[in-house]
Amino acid sequence: LEKVPDPAVHLAEANRIMDKENADFLFSDPFTWDEAVNSPDLWLGGRNEGPFRGYGMDNVTRLLRDGTGVFAPGFNIISTGEVEWKIRKTRHLREHITSQFIIARRKSS
Repeated sequence: LEKVPDPAVHLAEANRIMDKENADFLFSDPFTWDEAVNSPDLWLGGRNEGPFRGYGMDNVTRLLRDGTGVFAPGFNIISTGEVEWKIRKTRHLREHITSQFIIARRKSS
């Protein structure tokens, strides 16, 4: 999510293509926001003020549950957690990353 130009627009597009009932959604992200990719004004976390202050995981969870904003209708959070993985950048350089994940199920009407 932190590597797309506008994270909220990206999530809105995910919502647009999902069924409005009985949809499952797996979201995972390391939340390593980068000013080289997008403006801090667009970040969904890692800020000290505004509607997305605090942690990205908390804010995305709130967006999923809310049901009146980016994700409408809303979702029930089934599970959250972390997954560790690594990227091999060169022969001798690997980047270790911890991504957080949310498994959510869209509320039935």
